[in-house]
Amino acid sequence: MEIHPKQKQIEKRLISISPMLTRDTDELQLINIEKNVVKIRMKGNREQDVNSEDTLKKIIQIQLKQVFPEIESVELSD
Repeated sequence: MEIHPKQKQIEKRLISISPMLTRDTDELQLINIEKNVVKIRMKGNREQDVNSEDTLKKIIQIQLKQVFPEIESVELSD
């Protein structure tokens, strides 16, 4: 798999976002970046509430787009 040119920068941003989500997740792990879609695995003790997951996704997407406006969306994976 080819490494995306901004992979390291996005990983650093995910590390900085993680403390905002400590109640729900311990770590955000970058899985893949494809066509400006960032795929992330969330590790930790998060609830399986759909509303909570949507909120977390929105927070992560907003935070990433602040630094990387070209990102179109974020997908969460278990």
